Amino acid sequence: MKNFSGLWVLLVAAVLVWGLFITGCSQLTQGITSSTPFYSNAKSTCPEFIPLSGASASSDWGPGNGLYHLFYTLREFLPARDNGVIDRANMYKLLYDVESLLIGLKNSAVTLASPKIIVPPYDFGNNKTYAAAANLEGSERAIALNETESLIEAIVTWIWREPSLPNKMETGVFEASFNKNTYDLKVDFVFSVDYDTSDTVCDYNQRTQISGNAATHAFEYRSVTGGSSESYGLTQMVGKGISKGQGSGFLFKIKTSAGEFSSPRYVVLNGDADEGTLRSLQVASDTFADPSALPVTVDNYKNYVVNTPFFAYADLLTDRSALNQGNARAGTIYLNY
Repeated sequence: MKNFSGLWVLLVAAVLVWGLFITGCSQLTQGITSSTPFYSNAKSTCPEFIPLSGASASSDWGPGNGLYHLFYTLREFLPARDNGVIDRANMYKLLYDVESLLIGLKNSAVTLASPKIIVPPYDFGNNKTYAAAANLEGSERAIALNETESLIEAIVTWIWREPSLPNKMETGVFEASFNKNTYDLKVDFVFSVDYDTSDTVCDYNQRTQISGNAATHAFEYRSVTGGSSESYGLTQMVGKGISKGQGSGFLFKIKTSAGEFSSPRYVVLNGDADEGTLRSLQVASDTFADPSALPVTVDNYKNYVVNTPFFAYADLLTDRSALNQGNARAGTIYLNY
């Protein structure tokens, strides 16, 4: 394990969130597209919290606050406004960047002699069969792809580096599918940031899974964020509901390693919730420790959120050596096929 103090890791996480790197419409067709299937349709599927204009950090609104973590993870990302301001701890920023990679890599995918099951370097358990693939070792990327008139399925893996920070690298593995006829969407990804590449242990780590439908706005969500050791703590979330439109509403379960969410608490929100909504919530009075006290408005989502386990520390990619375990590509982002 790296010899970092807990305080240093918290500061690293804070820096990552603050400086490294739409609202949904009720109409059925808002955001649904096959040209950028994962970024755009995730925005139509999942909640998206509009930031307050001119809002800034405060002692109780920032990293370490469970509600802030929910906001930042799912806050609106607009490329023209937010590139260079919002980092990939924001799900929509990450999906936007991965979508850009996918678009650039699609023409590099080589048709296989016969379709093969390709397991990504981090195994999400999907066991999908792909018709085309490529490892681009010169640019530290890889892709596997199926695309038809009705369906797109892809694995994208990457390493991002910053020339000005030679000891820093980001590693990511993404697998997703979108049905262009039914608008069903599923996305799995892990990504990790390492600030000291002298070893393979990573300092900031996230695992996320979403599934749902871009037309009905129904979604299910799970994520976990943590550091290079479990002792540095975790932020864990599970959510389900209708993210926008008529009859919208959703439920999240949140747990952090310290503070008011050190035991799981439940948050009930409407589709028009924004940063102001979340900032105004009083944890003791506006969130729920006892799921039996939840309002009937979330009965359709309660069973999933209450009974779905959090992702755990073991679900994170905390060490690059865990990639492709047991095959010839061990320790790399490249596809074994």
